[in-house]
Amino acid sequence: MRNGLAFLILISTLYNIPLQASPMDKLYLSTTLTCKSNSPCSFTGEDIIVNINIKNISENSIGFPAEFLQRRGPFVTITDRSTKKTFPKRTNLAPHDLINKFTVLKSGDSLDFDTTIRKSEILSFRIDVVDLVLTISPSVTIKLINESEFIPYDGESEIGITSLEVQP
Repeated sequence: MRNGLAFLILISTLYNIPLQASPMDKLYLSTTLTCKSNSPCSFTGEDIIVNINIKNISENSIGFPAEFLQRRGPFVTITDRSTKKTFPKRTNLAPHDLINKFTVLKSGDSLDFDTTIRKSEILSFRIDVVDLVLTISPSVTIKLINESEFIPYDGESEIGITSLEVQP
């Protein structure tokens, strides 16, 4: 793959062909994760609520399907760092028409969503020492306002959950 890309760059340079970036190469939004109950995310034997902050870091106004994400929830995968065992959480069903209902995020605006990681989901890995990674992705399609362009936004981000010792 790297050789193919190098070849493409070489040919474009020799023949003065501009390489155009696809819309996916542009960065429009950032996704930040924080634990609401404590920071850093320490498992104390209770459910953990993770806040998902999605911020418009571009100069453009962006349409974001906020109500759809609120109802469906993000894609969440829990991974045990030591065993590499993974557990994908199920998402909820959301009305399909909400995919095209956009909340406008102007430059610098942000939205917050919460997702809950249940105690039982955490303890399904190990009950002695917890050392997990949450991979959370909104995985929606956004719209550039004043343009007809729709762009897939994965927004994958990770946060760790640890504990020294868990009291079951």
